Amino acid sequence: MKRTLHVLVLVLLATAASAQVSHGPKKGTCIVIGGGAIGPDIIKRFVDLAGGPDAPVVMIPTANDNEPKPSDLDSFKKRFGLTNVTMLHTKDKTIADSKEFVAPLKKARGVFFPGGRQWRLADSYLGTRTEKELRHVLNRGGVIAGSSAGATIQDPTWCAARWKATLS
Repeated sequence: MKRTLHVLVLVLLATAASAQVSHGPKKGTCIVIGGGAIGPDIIKRFVDLAGGPDAPVVMIPTANDNEPKPSDLDSFKKRFGLTNVTMLHTKDKTIADSKEFVAPLKKARGVFFPGGRQWRLADSYLGTRTEKELRHVLNRGGVIAGSSAGATIQDPTWCAARWKATLS
């Protein structure tokens, strides 16, 4: 009896350990990169999931400490081997909520958030059309990736807490 109980416990533990737990969007893919160097395997995975080097991609550098420059876009395109990238940036929620601003997101198959300060992303985009269109990228089967602040902003718990705080 004791041996049977031990075997049963081991089987249950093995079953629990092998069960796949999935979190995240029902469609699309989120790539959460902790920060630091982004290896070629992660870059390749992002590009592949977005649809290849010519896929429409949006880079959102708003979390960065400095205002983005055209050379930032050029560097990103070169590093990721992409040809069709649009850089979106604003700190103005009115602009982030405009149809014109979100137009590139409506076609995007991939979105990348570089590092910086995540509250800049939250303060600029939460509760706007930009946030809604980011969700639509995933619903279309696209990919959203981010490093550091770009990783943190993908956590719905953090976003919900930040959004609630801005409404208080």
